[in-house]
Amino acid sequence: MRTALLASLLLSACWSKPTSSSTPANTAAATTAPAGPAPVVALGTSEFATPHLPAVSRDGARVLLAIQDHDGGRGYPNLRLELRDRDDKVLATHVVLSVEEADGYLEDQVIQAKVKPRLEAANAWLVEQHRALGLSPLTAMTVERGPEADGPQERLAQQRTARAADHSLTWDGGVVQIASTSAKLLDRKTPGDWLAKSRDLGDGFVCHNAAYVEGAAIDPAHRVAVLEVGYTGTDTCWEPNFQHHVIAW
Repeated sequence: MRTALLASLLLSACWSKPTSSSTPANTAAATTAPAGPAPVVALGTSEFATPHLPAVSRDGARVLLAIQDHDGGRGYPNLRLELRDRDDKVLATHVVLSVEEADGYLEDQVIQAKVKPRLEAANAWLVEQHRALGLSPLTAMTVERGPEADGPQERLAQQRTARAADHSLTWDGGVVQIASTSAKLLDRKTPGDWLAKSRDLGDGFVCHNAAYVEGAAIDPAHRVAVLEVGYTGTDTCWEPNFQHHVIAW
């Protein structure tokens, strides 16, 4: 009886649950991934510099993003750091500068004076996150541009694919696909709120902002990618803020 019970317990201990998007399967690769230096944020010429971001945690369970909203026609500088899980849920946010606080551009000394202590605080926060999570940067992907024969808005609307080495990410506005040269890794329908809603501006004019792939980054070892969704716009039909999404498989 005791022998049978012991065998049953050992069998239970050896059984592993199926993996999901919340837990990376390649735990051996995740726990031994090199961390390198901590991410940093700094002043740029017209926007903030964010080298080594986005970054993924050593275990692949967290992704740290640097998000700068485009702010329509003004383009005021802004920056927030967001820590998200593999299901794209925001876990923590650190705001460096909001659009409402900016009221000017990074070339302005008043803005620089306001931002300097905030950058120091943000970099200290990044060091803490790096120490706790062992962050390593994702690989930036190159976005395939639309045909030059079309206008600028049409070219943007045709941006569907980003590539890095032997991996590709394609998003057509409804389904995101990630593949390597040897296999399809992900084929998933995306939420409708990734698209911008059309707006009636009056006098029969409807503003429509087509979505496209503005940027992407990937870490195949941790089975995670980041997609930046952009939107077309004009002087009379301003584009909404771009969206950033964590995609895991």
